[in-house]
Amino acid sequence: LEVLNISCLEDLKEIPDSVGELSHLKEFRIDNGNGCVMNAKLPKSLGNLKNLQVLILQGAMVADMPEPTKTPKQVQKIPDSLAQLKNVTEVDLSMDGLNEVPVFVAGLTNLKSLDLTFNGLRDLPDFLNDLPELKTVKMGENCEITQNKHKQKELQKRFPRIQFDFDDEYTDCEDLKEA
Repeated sequence: LEVLNISCLEDLKEIPDSVGELSHLKEFRIDNGNGCVMNAKLPKSLGNLKNLQVLILQGAMVADMPEPTKTPKQVQKIPDSLAQLKNVTEVDLSMDGLNEVPVFVAGLTNLKSLDLTFNGLRDLPDFLNDLPELKTVKMGENCEITQNKHKQKELQKRFPRIQFDFDDEYTDCEDLKEA
């Protein structure tokens, strides 16, 4: 098995530990982008997937998808063992209710692309500069950043190698301020 795609299994409470034994797995995907609500606990054994290249956890850490103008609240925690995924080049943590970038990302030395859209981020950690392959970071719908040109310029100055995408495609950040 090289690709595992888990979507819309709303009654799934946790991903089994045996997933960490899928030694040929190249892509692990939980995608709740279709309006599904799935909040399965991730096992520490995911860090054993040495051949994994793509990690998609879109909306995997929240119990419900809020109105389009509200940031989701994180419920599940992302295992720190994911820092062992040295071959991962793409990570999607969009719609996960994050207030900060998880520390496991600092260990992903081959990471090229990071999707952080639709979270509650206000800043980015300096460790992103220590990821030599990181080229692109998507930041849309992180209103404290995407609606602040000064903050965007500061991030571009702090992280000169990274190409940022600050576009807010869906969320009306003004509505978030009122909520």
